[in-house]
Amino acid sequence: MIVEILTFTFYWLSLAFASFVVSFMVYINWDTNFTILQSIVFVFISIVFALLFTKFLRPKKSIQLVWLDNYIGTYHKLEKIWNDWKLKIDWVDYLVLDDSVNMDFGVWRKVKIISHKSWSFEVELV
Repeated sequence: MIVEILTFTFYWLSLAFASFVVSFMVYINWDTNFTILQSIVFVFISIVFALLFTKFLRPKKSIQLVWLDNYIGTYHKLEKIWNDWKLKIDWVDYLVLDDSVNMDFGVWRKVKIISHKSWSFEVELV
């Protein structure tokens, strides 16, 4: 139960509910032999509960359409690879826009991210 609460997947909980439904069905019918109908009911109920639980019981998260907006306003150090100026953020190299490159740029100089265009950042020296 603790894993179910922490992960918000509810897959094991859906299997538990499906087995409860099948056991209730066995109790009503007194059919103790394994039947195909029991397995079909188990699979169908577990799939339905898994879809319903993950859709309706998960906490609503704010959806960020562009994750690069998180980096706007942060400070990073410049790197130069061949003729390109880059920023290494979370082990990923991002290009610096050519419009923001000036003569004062240098390796390991600190810059502030102002905005982005697709995968490139507009920066200013700090």
